[in-house]
Amino acid sequence: DYTEKELAGKIAKYEIKVLEVQHKTPIESDEELCSKLTVKSLDELKESITKQFEAELENSYKTIKCTKVVDILTKDLSFPVPPDMLQDSTTNELNMLINAKMQGVKDEDKAKLEEELKKEKEQLMKEAKTNAAKKLRNFLLLRKIGKKEKIEVVEEEVDKHIQNMSYYYGYKPEELKKRLVDTGNISQVYDDVLINKVTNFIAENAKVEYIKE
Repeated sequence: DYTEKELAGKIAKYEIKVLEVQHKTPIESDEELCSKLTVKSLDELKESITKQFEAELENSYKTIKCTKVVDILTKDLSFPVPPDMLQDSTTNELNMLINAKMQGVKDEDKAKLEEELKKEKEQLMKEAKTNAAKKLRNFLLLRKIGKKEKIEVVEEEVDKHIQNMSYYYGYKPEELKKRLVDTGNISQVYDDVLINKVTNFIAENAKVEYIKE
């Protein structure tokens, strides 16, 4: 059941030579712990851990704030979107819905699921179109705000975004960038960076009211 079909079900003979055996050993002292973690003292270690947790908390708060800002801004949007953009976006959404349902399904069960998805095609298409229209309205509004606020994207920001993407896709950043350029998808990266910048800009300038749940 190997994922690479060319290798699935085949037998391979190989030899292994053990070069080294590693195992965990308990740390005997605070000094040894600090040495392994390259800090001078326990106080420095505590300070480092505290800063790490504070940074994670700040990032979590920032993400929640950005999500809330977009939700509020786009809550009642209903303007029509360009048909060609809606068609392309609907196709992408439909593929995402189908891929999500196919995730983790065994090969022997895929044919059966594909038949079931064909029967649900109309409902899936309706869901995909609704999602696509919502995302497009959000995008067009945020892009308009970016234009109003003169928020621009520079090459360095795109390269940094591609570098982050490369960890996920398993390519070297320069290889991934070339693929994106060759397939015409580089503009999508610029759009993603722009929308992130606009969202952060709005969140940073938003008046926040804290309420108890």
